Amino acid sequence: MNNKTLMIALFSLGVTLVALAMIAISYAWLSKQLTITSNTVSVGEILYVKSGSWISPTEPIVPNTDLIAEDFILDNQSSIPSQMRVIITYTKYASIEDVTGTVTTYSNTLDHISVSMPTEFVYSSGYWYYTATDYSIPAVSGPITIVSSLYFDGDIVSIDYASKNVTITITIQVKQANNVTWNDLTSYNFETGLPA
Repeated sequence: MNNKTLMIALFSLGVTLVALAMIAISYAWLSKQLTITSNTVSVGEILYVKSGSWISPTEPIVPNTDLIAEDFILDNQSSIPSQMRVIITYTKYASIEDVTGTVTTYSNTLDHISVSMPTEFVYSSGYWYYTATDYSIPAVSGPITIVSSLYFDGDIVSIDYASKNVTITITIQVKQANNVTWNDLTSYNFETGLPA
């Protein structure tokens, strides 16, 4: 009987150990599931409120006269960190005979336009990147001035622009920090002049 009791005790112990192992495996599985669900990424909102304005398109454009009536400002009300870059394009006329002009990206190198932007914007490969706080804009950081002045440079521009269509576009792109896809947020568009 001693052997039979020992066998039953060992069998019971074995069943108990197997049951505990099964509980531990189940618990580990549940624990992993809980860990995974607790690490889900919450999607925030990128939200900027824009302000600023151009001069009236009916006003005559004179070299060295500012085309911006009110500074272009974006008020960052995003709930997550974001990144920003700006591209400025304009129609450039090479000579008085040039009828259609060429869409040109502003790079601050012998451009026909002069643009005043905060020093936090740095030019690279066609874009002006907002570099403050290591290229990342914290959530709800408030107003950011994009462009405060823009005019045709009288030292470069001549009569080539007389009676021609003038177009300028400031496009702002943003993305969630650490994400790779840039998206157009908004643009400021200016067009004036006589049709070619």
